Amino acid sequence: MENFSGWATGDNIGSEEEALTKDYLSGGVWDEPAKYIAIVRHQEGVLDAVKVFKFRYWGASLYTR
Repeated sequence: MENFSGWATGDNIGSEEEALTKDYLSGGVWDEPAKYIAIVRHQEGVLDAVKVFKFRYWGASLYTR
C-alpha cells in the first residue's frame, strides 16, 4: 500500500510523468497562494471527472487552509 501522508502534509506524491495515471501532488506549490483548486479523477490517463473550487479568500496557501 502506498503512503498517502502527503495529502495532509504537502509532501510530494507521485511524479509529473505519472500525474494522469496515478495519484499526484506537487509539494512545491503547497505553500503558494491559491485562489482555486481542481480535483481531477482519471482512469488510465483518460479524464473521467473534474471539479474546480474557488476559494473565498485569495492569498492563503493550501498548506495554511
